[in-house]
Amino acid sequence: MAYLSIKMKDTETSARVLRSVSEDLSKSGWFSTQEMAMALIAVGTYYKETSIPGGAVAFRYRVGDEAWRDMTLSTYQTVVPLDDAWGKPVTIENKSDNPLFVTLFEEGVPLENRIRSENRGIDLTRSFFDDTGRVVDVIGREQGSPFWVVYKVRSALTTAVEELALSSVFPAGWEIVSSRATGEEPPEWVKNLSATNGEYMDVRDDRVNWFFDLRANEIATFAVRVNPTFRGSYALPPVSCEAMYSPDTYARIAGGRVTVK
Repeated sequence: MAYLSIKMKDTETSARVLRSVSEDLSKSGWFSTQEMAMALIAVGTYYKETSIPGGAVAFRYRVGDEAWRDMTLSTYQTVVPLDDAWGKPVTIENKSDNPLFVTLFEEGVPLENRIRSENRGIDLTRSFFDDTGRVVDVIGREQGSPFWVVYKVRSALTTAVEELALSSVFPAGWEIVSSRATGEEPPEWVKNLSATNGEYMDVRDDRVNWFFDLRANEIATFAVRVNPTFRGSYALPPVSCEAMYSPDTYARIAGGRVTVK
């Protein structure tokens, strides 16, 4: 609707709709590729078709109870540093007749264990085994004692789930042992698990991503060998599996802490 109103030269309606679009994009929800593309086309077309002369958008802002600071938008975008605004309300007042779109960006170090273990539509388990197939505890693992990480993803749905992505990031002190580089065959007990690489297996320095489909009530098994290489205490990142085009289908395993002794 925003794009059509712009093309129809209805700037009042387009500005009102774009304000709603801007509010939706500012939320932490999920958008499909098509939704995001149309939103960006509408915003870009609006600024292309709408005449906003440079220096015409005057506004002021303040942090908490501090004094107001006057500013003028001389281009289509400006950045206002708010390094001293943590925990304080930020108030912005548009002093012109032109619309002013505001986005607040926050950055910092993510909190550990912020992701909880939960699932919807699929089940996800992670187990640790030594080279002989015995279950091991990796919370405190000896340096140079490799082990296997086995994931099982089970569909709890009565229909097929397509385009699933399983992503596992490993602690900084662990190294992924890629069979592609070593050429080693997995042990028999791993072969007996019928482990798969899915449709595609992406091995990085610190993580492995698998992409695959699941039939109804199907179980997919994935395995990777890891070597605890560097001594120290590290964060064990969470594991996530989700349908790339269905945000309501997902499973997560919370993170923790591990030690390489």
